[in-house]
Amino acid sequence: MNMQDREHPTELLPWLVNDTLEAAEREHVLQHVEDCAQCREELAFLRALAGTMQQMPQQEAGEIGLQRLLHSVRAERPRLPRWLVPSAIAAGIVLVVQSVLLVQVGHQDRYTPMSGSAGTDHTFLVRFAPEATAEAIGVLLRAHGARIVDGPGAAGLYRIELEPEAVAGKDSTAVLKTLRASKQVITYIQAD
Repeated sequence: MNMQDREHPTELLPWLVNDTLEAAEREHVLQHVEDCAQCREELAFLRALAGTMQQMPQQEAGEIGLQRLLHSVRAERPRLPRWLVPSAIAAGIVLVVQSVLLVQVGHQDRYTPMSGSAGTDHTFLVRFAPEATAEAIGVLLRAHGARIVDGPGAAGLYRIELEPEAVAGKDSTAVLKTLRASKQVITYIQAD
């Protein structure tokens, strides 16, 4: 301690308030405070400050650190341009509309084969028996005025179409029943 500290032990006053001084120092500071108005005022201020701090709710060190971190993150957060949010919303709407249009285009009611034939009341999807020969298939189709217009597709189905002359004046359901009965050549048939 320097000479001024011996006259006014201001550095020891907080330790007196905390009750952490050794007995000899404590006696010396208390004796000085008794005679010194300036040190009495300082001691009263420190005791009031300690009382106020004890009444304050305790925050954990981690919580204080977290609050500091959040404050610095908020301060450093880049500001987005005002046009960015509306642009992002508009882009999202465009994507939704495009998706809807693509789904609608993908789900057409009729399948149009690349050969140019469109499905009619006389078009059928057919799966031929694996053991059926090309000759047996050809004989059956010619007998009923039918021809293959597309296939096989991914599911192994062919599209056949009845010639207009073959069904003139006939009901195509009768031809469908006859073809369905040819189990040695056709394992599956359904109107397209």
